[in-house]
Amino acid sequence: MPDNSLIREIPSELGELLGLTSLDLSENQLSGEIPAELGNLTNLEWVFLKGNALMGCVPQSLLDAHGDANRLDLPVCN
Repeated sequence: MPDNSLIREIPSELGELLGLTSLDLSENQLSGEIPAELGNLTNLEWVFLKGNALMGCVPQSLLDAHGDANRLDLPVCN
């Protein structure tokens, strides 16, 4: 759902979509922190979150689960 003017925080409930293979929330107006629950999505191959107003660092659970992902496009830690 890139570039759809989505606002608010990324819902932690996305971590329950265990069959998800790609997640593209880039270029929206999402804020808050990246939920650690995204680390539950072990089938993810693509993660795009850049271009939002996200705060904090990428959760270690997400990096641990997807360090070998084909493509990680994540915001820098601020």
